[in-house]
Amino acid sequence: MVSKFRAQMMPLASQTDRGNTFYQFARRYASQARTPRDARKLLDNPDFVRPLSLFLTGDQSLASALAKNSGLKGRFAEYLARYPFDYRSWDLAFSDMDRAQAWKADFEAQVARGSVAQLSYLWLPNDHTAGAATNPLPPLQLVAQNDAALGRIIETIANSPIWNESLILVTEDDAQNGPDHVDATRTVALAIGPSVKRGVIVHDRYDQLSMLRTIEVVLGLSPLHRSNALAVPMLGIFADTPDTTRPATPQPSTHLAPADRIRFDQFNTPVKQSPP
Repeated sequence: MVSKFRAQMMPLASQTDRGNTFYQFARRYASQARTPRDARKLLDNPDFVRPLSLFLTGDQSLASALAKNSGLKGRFAEYLARYPFDYRSWDLAFSDMDRAQAWKADFEAQVARGSVAQLSYLWLPNDHTAGAATNPLPPLQLVAQNDAALGRIIETIANSPIWNESLILVTEDDAQNGPDHVDATRTVALAIGPSVKRGVIVHDRYDQLSMLRTIEVVLGLSPLHRSNALAVPMLGIFADTPDTTRPATPQPSTHLAPADRIRFDQFNTPVKQSPP
């Protein structure tokens, strides 16, 4: 079955977005896999497990294995319970605000259960844009959606019971073709949380592995590999004394409100953009 998985997934990765392929048939089951126990029940549903098996192995070999192997079903259920079915992956024609809403529903369900994941990894791809193209939207509108979605996520965590123990790290996927006056590979990183310095620009040199290493240090995890182990943790971002004051929630009268309501269907006509 492992060989079938590899034979199915490797070509599929070069042909399509596998995350969206999964999303198309699995999203309707999102509320049925919030916990490992629920996900295990879902794996008894042939309407779900058959397309899942076809997606992952190209046939029904996974469905057959899950039916015969209780241990495998349990491990698979543990994985599925940690994967948000209704969180759409790479698709610029899908609003980051809707991604944030899907994440918010899952996060609030975790809070209600009293069991919030120690690490959540999510992406908001709208700020990648389609270059200067206006399809699906002009760059300024895509970036506005991205900013509003990130703000909604931070606001949700800041007003949750886990805020005092939270650390939010944000970075771009890569520097792309946006060189500045120093280097073509530089990119931005943001850090938010009670233990993070506020109103400060940290000029220490960090990289993508530094962010990963910081996450490992905070969670007490071992490095994934040698390069990661040698990476410099982002220690310069932390304050000596935590500040648990919650960030102020934007009021409807502020300039953030219009961006908060951005949806793709509101923009049928491209807006005029100022030159950079």
